[in-house]
Amino acid sequence: MSSPVDVADSEPEDSASMFQRKLKVGSSLAQKLVAGGLTSIEDVAYIPLAVFFEVTGLGPSDAADLRFIAEAYLQNEALDDWPDL
Repeated sequence: MSSPVDVADSEPEDSASMFQRKLKVGSSLAQKLVAGGLTSIEDVAYIPLAVFFEVTGLGPSDAADLRFIAEAYLQNEALDDWPDL
């Protein structure tokens, strides 16, 4: 007999929660990113800065910092997936 599945564990994580968990940003900023149409770490890391400013309302320094964090997260993910030699 299989054990019951927790519904919360089987539901996909929403973008705002994912940004909070992976990029360590607050709820307000996470919601602002989602409201601007950003739904993935890749969006945050690679969207043109001019578009980033427009959709998030962040200033250049904050946008650059957030982009750096997203790029670093993706690089770390890639290294974690690299096979051991």
